[in-house]
Amino acid sequence: MRIMVPGFGPVPVVRRFPQRWRGLRGSPEGSALALPVSSVHGFGMDRELVVVGLDADLRVVASTRLRPNRIVWLRGARWIVELPADATPPPVGTRLTADG
Repeated sequence: MRIMVPGFGPVPVVRRFPQRWRGLRGSPEGSALALPVSSVHGFGMDRELVVVGLDADLRVVASTRLRPNRIVWLRGARWIVELPADATPPPVGTRLTADG
């Protein structure tokens, strides 16, 4: 499954614990992923990320920056999309789509 992020493209969904725990640590610059969670951490990260929270209908409820070695919790989020720091997050209220 992938979540389509306007202005960025398809973002793969990771559901298995090892993939979720690893997140984007050690991944190439420009990578992104989506997780079925409401909070994420940046422990072990060497770069900032843009974090977008989605509700159960994949509507954007919030976005913020995640700095290395910090935790972000987004109220009302059922999904979190982690994007590169230079990505522009979709505006709050935007409904994203999924395939697969």
